[in-house]
Formats: sequence, C-alpha cells, structure tokens
Amino acid sequence: MKILEIKGKDWMTGFSRQAGIATTGLFQSMYNFDPFENEGYLQPALAVTDLTAPATNPIKVITPIIDGTTPKFYAHSETKIYEYLRNTPYTQTDLTAQLDFTAATGVACAGAISWKGYYIYAQAGDLRSRAIPISGGSDVQILNGGDSSYQDIRPMCIGSDKNLYIGGWGNGAGGGLAKITSATGTAGNTLDFFGVDDGFTVRDIVNDGRYLVLIADNNHITTTSRVVGDYQCKVYFWDPVRALTTADVIYDIQDSYLIGAEIVDGKVHIFGYNGIYVCNSANAPQLIWSFLGNSTVTKRPISPYAITVGNGIIYWGDGGTNGQQVYALRGNVVYSPYQTHQGTTYHTALQFSANALLAGTTLPKMSINNIGSTRSNVTVLTTIFQLSQPHKLDFIKVTLKAPMSSGMEVDLSMFDSNGSLLKDSDSKTFAVVGAKKTLIFKPVGSSNTIKEFEDFYLTINPIGGAVIERVAVYATPSDDNSQMI
Repeated sequence: MKILEIKGKDWMTGFSRQAGIATTGLFQSMYNFDPFENEGYLQPALAVTDLTAPATNPIKVITPIIDGTTPKFYAHSETKIYEYLRNTPYTQTDLTAQLDFTAATGVACAGAISWKGYYIYAQAGDLRSRAIPISGGSDVQILNGGDSSYQDIRPMCIGSDKNLYIGGWGNGAGGGLAKITSATGTAGNTLDFFGVDDGFTVRDIVNDGRYLVLIADNNHITTTSRVVGDYQCKVYFWDPVRALTTADVIYDIQDSYLIGAEIVDGKVHIFGYNGIYVCNSANAPQLIWSFLGNSTVTKRPISPYAITVGNGIIYWGDGGTNGQQVYALRGNVVYSPYQTHQGTTYHTALQFSANALLAGTTLPKMSINNIGSTRSNVTVLTTIFQLSQPHKLDFIKVTLKAPMSSGMEVDLSMFDSNGSLLKDSDSKTFAVVGAKKTLIFKPVGSSNTIKEFEDFYLTINPIGGAVIERVAVYATPSDDNSQMI
C-alpha cells in the first residue's frame, strides 16, 4: 500500500516548523532548492557564481546603482569600497581612494544607500556623500555629531516625503533619527529630528507608504555585543509628513533584540533574536517563525544589510557559524534557495538586484546567485512521517519530469526517527538504467538496516540536472502486536 506521496504543491510547502512532524511544510532540510522557480517539481537551484574577492575585510553593505545605462553595484567594507559590473564579466574596480576611511572611532562603514544620484554612507559619527558614479573629485560631509562611537550599523531609509532618514543619531547614545534633505552639504540636515525612547537603539527603518517604521531595542548598542536577556523591543509607526514628536502607533515585542525589517504585501516583517514577527499599523506583532528550540531554521541574519526583498520574497543571509545558506520567506513558506559557500564563514551582506542575489561573506567573498544555466546539487530531507502500525518497505517510486539523460542521477535513502537506516543509499544513473522517466528503488541495506518501522523520513538527491516530479513510498503493514522494532 502507498504510505506517502510527494508531488505537485507538496514540493512548494517549504520547511516544516520542526523536523519531527510536518507542520506547515514537509521538509526538515531543503538547501539549494527554490520551490517557486519550477513550481510542482524538485529542481536544483542555479549554482552560485563567485566574483573577484574583496581584500582583507568582509563586505558590510551592497548598494545597486546605475552608471548611465550600465547596472553596477558598490560593495563597502570597513577598509575598502569596490565597484562591480552587475552583469558578466562582473569586473571589480577598487574605489577605496575615492572615499574617506579615516573615521576617528574606527567604524568607517556603518551603512550606505543610493539617494538623489548620490552615494550616502555613514561612519560612527559622520555622514558623507559622493556623486554617482564615484570617480574623481572628493566626497563631502553632510552630517556630523553622531552620539555613539559604538554604532557599528546605521540603518537608512527614504521616507514618504522623499527625504532620507538615518537611524542612530540623536536622543542619547544610539537612538533617534537624523533627517537629510540635502546630499551636497550640511544645510537643512537635522541631527536629532525624531527621538525614540531613551536608551533605545534604532536597528532598522522601513517605509510602508505612509509611516516610517522604526524597530528598536535597549540591548547593547554594538550589534556584536548584544546578548540574550530580558531587554525591551519596540516598533514605532511615525509619519514623516506630519512630523510629530511622538509616533502614531507603538508596539512592544518580547525579545532580546531586533535585527532588521522588510515590508511585503503591506506587512512589516521584523527579524528578532527569537524569530520573525509580522505586523502593521493596525495589528500588533505576531510571531510567524521561531529561531529557537527544535525549529528547522534557527539561523538569523547579523544586520539589516543582510536582509533584502525582491519580487515579494524576503531573503536573509545565514549569520551564524557555518552560515552557508540564503533563506527565503514567501507568504508563510520558508525555504533555502541558495548555498553561497561551504565552510565556517557566514553572510555579512545580501542585496536583491534584478532577479539575482548579491552576497558578501566573512571569507571575505562576493558572489551572485540565480544567474547562468549551471545547476547546483540539492539534497532534501523530508520531515518524519508517523504511521499507525509497523510496516515493511516494498519499494519507492520516483517519477522524473523528463527521461534521464547523460550525467543524470538520483540518489535516495530512508531512515527512521532515530536516524537508523531503513534503506541504504541507492543510486539510479543514466549509465545504468538508460533514458527512464520512472525509477524503482527496492529495499537494500546492510545488516544494521531495520526491517520494520513505524516512522520514517527520506533523503532525496537529484544530480546532473535531473528534475523530480513525484516520489511515492509503498509498504506492507505488519501485525501491531509486535516488539520487533
């Protein structure tokens, strides 16, 4: 009898909230798989393309620009700024000599944005501007007097009034907003324009069309010094056109600290230590994904500049040890479409640009995802499926989208909830089975393989461009009055 079938929309359910049971999604692991690229199929994502690596320090901010009609982007670290062509051959140009890297506090790049044809970048206590493209001449200071030398990240956002707002200036160490009306000098720019609660640090700013939405907490100012504890977190909905001294709406969030935010479909998505929250001006924050406990995805981004949005999808770079993955949230579906590297390094910057993702890591490294035609390898692990009685495996059938061709392979294995083998890894290659569209995997195993099971999960690995349409597991029930397992 058939005990499991995965096909069609099942591939689009994403990560389950926990590995031990299918809640929301059917998978406990699914790296290098974008379920919305070829909907209804298991197809490996496009392979990452590595660019010329930065020197010395990891990139903190990636900013897309247009130079005339040529798409480019700037990649800014504490010691360097590079210009890259957005398209092949992705030429790197070192522009470090064109900007100021002599910040007295040692934070030479705390944030950056493109605004009114200028590249605006923040240091710990200074805001500077340079015409785009960066070439010749010199930059100018457009704001000075930042409160804290500990401010290693300063968020930036263009308001509904078209002015630029910078977080972390004014109202005591780490708090408040600066308002920027001029990109060419200090005249008209205000250091302490709007203040959040005393002792709070603005972690990110987003524009919902009317309000500037500020997220803030009273944890340590420097992002690398934040710790888990009973700190306070707040969300402010402030109208820059009315420019009142208080926000129209303020929500509290019970979390250790907040990291960043993006807006999709009129909802503010807030990343905190505990997880991802959703709110708007009429609805208080609700936790929609947890990074804690037995969650299948526990990796947070390290800063707002490692979170980006494109085509209604929020992406974030893994900011933890072995932070190899780019994660995504589309609606309520969490998945991992790309793996930018292997090893112990992690993501420091991420930026969506014309259907591609630009990524910087601590290696340091720069890469671009979702381009070209070469496919990566993908291995998905299903969640654990529980049965109502013992079963013995008969066979597993895999149906491909198209018959196998040269270089294609499908590997499959099966385990119980304790990680014990139910079926050893088995490979079907084009060289052995030929141009087959359907593949049958029969029970094979060592002396350690368990013959009966009451729960199981699968590992599925299409290789060489194979695209899977359906997976079905067939097994025969056994007497429930047994202690054989």
